[in-house]
Amino acid sequence: MFLHEMFLGGTGRKTIYYKKAVVDFANEIGVDIFFSRSNQYLAKSPAELRKWDKEIKELILPNSRTRLIDSITWFNFYEGRLREVFTLIRKNKLYQPSCRAWLSTTEKLIFDKLLRGEKLLTKEANILISENILTRDKLTKHGKLHLLSRKSLTIQLSTLSVEVRSVPVAWAGPRPEFRVMQYLEKTTDMRWLWLENELHSMFSGYFYQPLYKTLGISGHADSVAKNLEDSLKELFTLQYFNSTIDRLDEAFLHPVFLNCFSVPSAEDAALIFRALGYDFCRDLFLDDHDTPGVRHMGWPDLIGVNENTIQFVEVKRGDKLTFGQLRNFPFILERAVPLYIAKIQNGQDAEAL
Repeated sequence: MFLHEMFLGGTGRKTIYYKKAVVDFANEIGVDIFFSRSNQYLAKSPAELRKWDKEIKELILPNSRTRLIDSITWFNFYEGRLREVFTLIRKNKLYQPSCRAWLSTTEKLIFDKLLRGEKLLTKEANILISENILTRDKLTKHGKLHLLSRKSLTIQLSTLSVEVRSVPVAWAGPRPEFRVMQYLEKTTDMRWLWLENELHSMFSGYFYQPLYKTLGISGHADSVAKNLEDSLKELFTLQYFNSTIDRLDEAFLHPVFLNCFSVPSAEDAALIFRALGYDFCRDLFLDDHDTPGVRHMGWPDLIGVNENTIQFVEVKRGDKLTFGQLRNFPFILERAVPLYIAKIQNGQDAEAL
């Protein structure tokens, strides 16, 4: 998975200036290291690098002034972005470890073979290794989550130590999450919202974008390429956290687009972020920027909040936890934020809402 996407390498034009920059950089850090970290993103093979080096040494500039000017103009436009790719390769961050919540058809077949105890071909093992599912001799943490995602809900809950509470709401009918939310609004003194993963969208929308703007970058990948990742992390201070919450009324004049059942107000958002607290939100920020994509999904269905309390609730009627939930629920519980599974009824004794 690329950390930084740009119009270069396989999709860009390989002018003589591009070739010289790539050849010089590969020689600087070592050709073997260059390919181990960049794969074929900038050049196809050592043989192609040698071919480019030969072209450069035998270079005769084009007779056409138009071609020469066009080549110089193209390279001058993309040179800064090429240098950013070089920075990522130096840091070995051109690719990030896979955190995908699903397996491709091919990966699934190989994973099934592994779980059956069958010996994998070298090519098959390398596919799982490249996707951060397998090391040379055992499943990675990421791979173990894929394994747990196949287990029953009972095993999943036992592994995660998540509490289950029965609620008197019938499973029949549409939108059980909404009916559980109605029940909780009647039986607690909390404001309840059905946000799911849009909680993360709201957090990143209101807290991340101002920091990117301050540094003049487009996002995390840009901060790494420009050597600003430490500066970005240093900006997420307690003062920044509190001042952002204090300015949410102003920020909500241009609200973040959310695709969820509940539409939170600025007051709702302020209550949620204050209840979660700075330490929780900073940990979330750091995870997002150390491994982009790892916290984007897997948030519980419902969130309840008041001035003193916050509560996460996931609505289930027997279906299993998703991969994202298996990854995110421990993050929530380890930070002492209450979370439980609301198990809805399967009979006629449920309360009619």
